[in-house]
Amino acid sequence: PSTRQMEAPLATPSSNVSSSTAPSVVEQGLIKPKTVYFLVSGFGQFQDVACNPTTHLIESLPGYLTNTTDPHTTTIRYEVLQYVVYETSGVGSLRRLSEFLLQYKQKLSEPNAVVVCLHLGVHKSATQFQLERSAWNEATFRCPDEQGWMPVNKQIIPEGTACMKTTLPIEAMQHTLADAGFDCAVSDDPGRFVCNWIYYHSLFYSAINNTHSLFLHVPPFEAVRQEAQLPFVKALMLTITQELLRE
Repeated sequence: PSTRQMEAPLATPSSNVSSSTAPSVVEQGLIKPKTVYFLVSGFGQFQDVACNPTTHLIESLPGYLTNTTDPHTTTIRYEVLQYVVYETSGVGSLRRLSEFLLQYKQKLSEPNAVVVCLHLGVHKSATQFQLERSAWNEATFRCPDEQGWMPVNKQIIPEGTACMKTTLPIEAMQHTLADAGFDCAVSDDPGRFVCNWIYYHSLFYSAINNTHSLFLHVPPFEAVRQEAQLPFVKALMLTITQELLRE
């Protein structure tokens, strides 16, 4: 596991608070503060996408998060439990997600651990970042996945609802990111390919495990270069952390 220091612009204590104020139970060590833990995933090649940008983002993120700092911020400890590139297939991606949930089963149950599954996928025609609010209980693949599977109108989880939504405050997050200068939007249509497939499973399991999931569709590098996408992913992780630690 990779432990990072996340810089987050948190509010500082009010200047009118007396310096003699008794330390909080957290400061006294009586209550362990919350920590946000991330799974960050991308996808490999598929059909006519021989070089998936999310593969390169996942490969570059560990070094980028380590080597970049934000001035005038307060540091918050967080941990990336796993970076992973999924095979672009229903079976392959679900197997890797299931392995993560099994491997970190104990972490998921810790009272002060806030776990977020952040999934990245490419939207070939996009020119901006899309924060996917919803996943749909339907698999209709427009082309065979990397194992040759091509379902049509198949329920992803028979006992699941027609639509599942992220529990993260996505509208507030979008406003925060837009105010920071990033071109991003909230979407309710992640498609019906493997992106939607894994997102629906992730949201379904998040509801069971009391964790959080979010899918981010990124543009191809021809539309937004990699050097501009890495800061957005970092800013998104920082924004998620801020929101969850605020609760």
